[in-house]
Amino acid sequence: MFRVNLPAMVLGTFWTNPFTIVPIYIVAYNIGSLVTGGPLGEPPLSFTDQSVGWIDWIASMGKPLAIGLVLLGAFMAVFGYFAVR
Repeated sequence: MFRVNLPAMVLGTFWTNPFTIVPIYIVAYNIGSLVTGGPLGEPPLSFTDQSVGWIDWIASMGKPLAIGLVLLGAFMAVFGYFAVR
């Protein structure tokens, strides 16, 4: 009745934690930049700039972010599947 998979629970909590979304998006951006041949490093707009909203920050990353999120999500899904098995 109380069987749990603690590692899956910890990773799931990390993945959905609102405090970790910015580092996850930066990793996804860098993965997308590697695939598309774009520049690595910081996204085009700085998130620390108070005049930039988070929607503008995400939109400024464009294609590398979109591709990186798909690839990171697919990798985490496959990794999670085999880690739980």
